[in-house]
Amino acid sequence: MLVSIIIPAYNEEKDIKDVLDSISKQTYPKEKIETIVIDDKSTDKTVEIAKKYPVKIIKGKHKGVGAARNLGIKNSKGEIIFFVDADQVLDKNYVKEIVNIFRDKNVAGVSGFELLYNKNSLIAKLSYLKKILGYETSKLIPLSAVRKEIIQKVGFINPKFGMYDDWEFAKRVSEKYKIIRTKKAKFYHKEPDDLKKIYRQCKWTAKSNIFLLKRKEYKKALINFGFILLNSILPVYILLLFLQKPFNLLGALGLLVFLIVELSRSFKMFKITKWKESFLTPIYDCFYMILVIVGLIDALVHRESFGI
Repeated sequence: MLVSIIIPAYNEEKDIKDVLDSISKQTYPKEKIETIVIDDKSTDKTVEIAKKYPVKIIKGKHKGVGAARNLGIKNSKGEIIFFVDADQVLDKNYVKEIVNIFRDKNVAGVSGFELLYNKNSLIAKLSYLKKILGYETSKLIPLSAVRKEIIQKVGFINPKFGMYDDWEFAKRVSEKYKIIRTKKAKFYHKEPDDLKKIYRQCKWTAKSNIFLLKRKEYKKALINFGFILLNSILPVYILLLFLQKPFNLLGALGLLVFLIVELSRSFKMFKITKWKESFLTPIYDCFYMILVIVGLIDALVHRESFGI
């Protein structure tokens, strides 16, 4: 089967080489792989680096990852569409393992197994722990690849869901067709490893949760906002402990709920990864969600520039 690998790229000069190198090393027949890089109006050397590889480069309009993927789909020739990010690195057998699952004609989509690339960074590890917990406990995760004919039936990716556009797309596919998860198809992801990248991700998280509400995905949005609120007001719980009744009781109750939820998550993360850093995630979640609240306020104040 001919496969098309679609890579949205905006100012990815630091990472684009690694992902394209990993594609060039695939054990799947090279003549059966079409690689499409969607340049989303990069201002660095992304295109210059990509041109050194046998790839098709298409100019995007800087409308985000979802729109870039749709542009790639429309210009693809493959029977199977692969969604790959510019900051990923694929295991050499990644394409082959996923295509093997598509030998079953009843399979519409496949999700691979994500591993952490930049393991030496504590921040990256904490980001990955949050993600791997979601992947291991959620019924629905983003698709790594999907049949092109299925896209034509369920519709393209909806960019109006922000960072949840891949989740919403997987949801539409899963409602009518068979999707499979596999740990044989491994890929490595570069998680944010500094505060600047973390804050940018927090703003994107805040904006995307507003999108969920606007798209009437109330259940997921309310669960997300509940978790954001629980963690972001941890300092308030602690402050209330030093006040008189009933405020100190409210503080104790809030702190108790926080510890139950967070330590339960930490133990699950540790069970999955055996990483001791799992027990630092309550502190990281508090810090992260405070930044999400800041991003949320920023998004609401600058609604027009945020596209809300």
